Amino acid sequence: MASSGHFRWLTEDWRNESRYLEPNGRHVFVEISEKAGAITFTRDNKHDDDLPELCRESRARQGDSDWSLRLLLTSVKDSRNRNTLPFSLRTINALQEHWHLSDLCFYNQGQDLGACAMTFSPMACDFGVKGIYIIVPNLNFCECAMIHDPATRSTWAVVYNIPTWTVDTILQYLDHAKDIAHMPFLIPILLANAASGGLWDREYEAYGHFNTIRIAMKCDQYDRSAIKVDPRDLADMPRKLTASADNVATVVSFAANLERILKFLDMHFDDYHDKNVNSDVYSEVRDHLHWLQQLIEDVTVKNETVKSAGQAVVQMVYAVLQQRDNEINHQHGGDMRVIAIVTLMFLPGTFLSTWFSASFWNFDPKVNGPVASKWAIFHFGVSIAMTLAIFIAWRNDSLSRKKRRNKGSKSASQRKKPSRWTGRVIRKLKRTPTSQVEEGDGDSAVEDDENTVERESGPRPWDSLRQRIVPLAQRRKHATTTQGGEIAKIMRKAAMKKDNRTIVETNATTTP
Repeated sequence: MASSGHFRWLTEDWRNESRYLEPNGRHVFVEISEKAGAITFTRDNKHDDDLPELCRESRARQGDSDWSLRLLLTSVKDSRNRNTLPFSLRTINALQEHWHLSDLCFYNQGQDLGACAMTFSPMACDFGVKGIYIIVPNLNFCECAMIHDPATRSTWAVVYNIPTWTVDTILQYLDHAKDIAHMPFLIPILLANAASGGLWDREYEAYGHFNTIRIAMKCDQYDRSAIKVDPRDLADMPRKLTASADNVATVVSFAANLERILKFLDMHFDDYHDKNVNSDVYSEVRDHLHWLQQLIEDVTVKNETVKSAGQAVVQMVYAVLQQRDNEINHQHGGDMRVIAIVTLMFLPGTFLSTWFSASFWNFDPKVNGPVASKWAIFHFGVSIAMTLAIFIAWRNDSLSRKKRRNKGSKSASQRKKPSRWTGRVIRKLKRTPTSQVEEGDGDSAVEDDENTVERESGPRPWDSLRQRIVPLAQRRKHATTTQGGEIAKIMRKAAMKKDNRTIVETNATTTP
């Protein structure tokens, strides 16, 4: 057995309940071996009842050839159901007993593990026999369990839950690669090759769908002068974009999981390499593995490109839809204005007709008198007057609102100009002690304030003319000598009174 079964309780669900086991009627058994330089390739369709004896008999013929590969391919009945095993309980026990598959190869039932790439120990206390277990996501999450015995150069592999078309593809691959079937990683690499091809096709399909949307939106070329999108395309565009984004996200997820599997195979490739194998074959197989890695990286880069471009197209689609909605709303607004005008035209007449509740016409030939009443002229006159009054009030209200919007408010400098002179002088005097205020300081503050006003609002015509006639230095000297600093004189007088009062109070306190 592959293990002692200490974790077998994890598989009690499908071991005890038959609903988790749905034996498939079609199993393909492939055996490739070489003996005395002759390579034999056989394939047989087996039933589930034949598999236990097949496992026992293939293990008995383990050492009768130079190398051998025994592969069991089992397709899936329902690709949507991943919670069942395509084997009977007898077949599973035979695979574990004779092919040494571990219990963990059957853990995934009911777990829905997206991808897996790991090693396991097939035989207890025998570290020479190695096993790997992988789950390939974009091949219907098929599972592959493989063991390799380097002593006898024998490989056993079971691939189950695989799509039917993939079974035929793997058989074609093996027919062409039967000369290198002794390579332990041949089956995982062939599965990765099929998955990479399918992933590339799906990426190409996703790009085709996205490119169709780009062409419909007229954004596939940068030199288009105008965008005229067919409204029929816009109606279904959000659904198409959502489906395209979902497809791209799925491809990105599959590419990431497949890249992880390829890195795992590349990392453990040397551990499973047979020293007796020709180095050319070894290099060729490993180069093919590296090429698959490059293919997956290319798919990843293309999907990132489609993802980035798709986000731009999504924004553009919703912008065009918003613009179209705005145009429709504008058109509806115009229609509503027409309806409002017509309603206003007939509303006064309707009101007056209801108010009077009188008949203005008399078409009875038996009644003598005028056909039209004199009140009809009054009715039409008042109706027309009220209609004109409503239109005039509506127009005046619109014009007043427009005038209020276009009317600019006063600037901050204009609002502060009346109080700037006194404010700056008072602030300067507050900062300067009273005893240190000399003659001409107030005038300098006034001139500084005038200079500030000139810098903010520009020189006035009269000031510019005065500057040409009398120089600035002479004006300052004249202002100092003639005016004598009136504000400074006032502040000095107040300071002198305060100093005299302070001296008197000091003398009064010092007298005994």
